[in-house]
Amino acid sequence: MNIESNPASWKNIWRDNRMYFIAFIIFWLIAFGIYLGITQGDDILFFNRRRTALGDTFFRYGTHMGEEIAYIFVGVILIFYSYRNLIMIPIIGVVVTAVSALLKEIFRHPRPFRWFQENGMDGLLQTIEGVTINMGSNSFPSGHTMSAFTLYTFLALCLPRKKINSVILIALPIMVGVSRIYLIKHFLEDVLVGALVGVILGVLLYKLQYVLFKYPHPWMDGHLKLIRRTKVKEIIEEVQPDPDREKSH
Repeated sequence: MNIESNPASWKNIWRDNRMYFIAFIIFWLIAFGIYLGITQGDDILFFNRRRTALGDTFFRYGTHMGEEIAYIFVGVILIFYSYRNLIMIPIIGVVVTAVSALLKEIFRHPRPFRWFQENGMDGLLQTIEGVTINMGSNSFPSGHTMSAFTLYTFLALCLPRKKINSVILIALPIMVGVSRIYLIKHFLEDVLVGALVGVILGVLLYKLQYVLFKYPHPWMDGHLKLIRRTKVKEIIEEVQPDPDREKSH
């Protein structure tokens, strides 16, 4: 298989998804610049002091777009595009969980609320109703952010209509990352690393599917097909009696 016909070649991945990657690079560099210009905890306080009822509700539910429900949603989409892509969804979940757990265990950074408490500043924080406060030492990196960027990067590489899908699929994981800071779950540094690792994993797992299953594959590259309206009409016409034919009898 030559490079031009291989959808998982580095050249084709960049060419077909350039808009997505450029948008990610811009987001990441802006966020990294902000990180360099603030001190620890400023990111949490920035959002905490600007909380609104609408923001609380939006981010409390939006953060779930990096959880299991999002994997189910993406799986439903991919079943209509490629069984190859669909089979990778549980693999993505396992890999993200393992990598996130390993990095958290290595670095053992305190969660924001614990950090504020240890520095005698927890009185500055306003908790959000319905949101559990994490007090552990597993803040770095953000697992939700890593999960979202892995999942939606993989989906962006799989889907057609690259321009509109790139906008939607970069906005979703960014929203998840912001939600983790807003909900006092993670610092900006946790989100930055989670996002970077997530995009890398998304690309590598996209390439992995073409290693696990040869391309093209007789059934892996198939997908679930819905019956078209024209097909339904043809079926109905076949089972309905023909009035003119009955008159002739």
